[in-house]
Amino acid sequence: MGKDVIEDHVEAVQWFTRSAHLRFPLAQIALGHCYEKGVGVEENITTAIEWYNQAAQQGNTDVTE
Repeated sequence: MGKDVIEDHVEAVQWFTRSAHLRFPLAQIALGHCYEKGVGVEENITTAIEWYNQAAQQGNTDVTE
């Protein structure tokens, strides 16, 4: 994505997880996406739905592809 930046999906998931636990809805959606698609973590639809639901409970329903 960025110039001269190496993508590290595992590290991204770690940061999304920290932010998601602090109740940041965009991080919860990003983490849900990672679990849904298996990006940086093993694919787990149940966990993806849990994170999407947490974001939705805060009023954020922007779950897009």
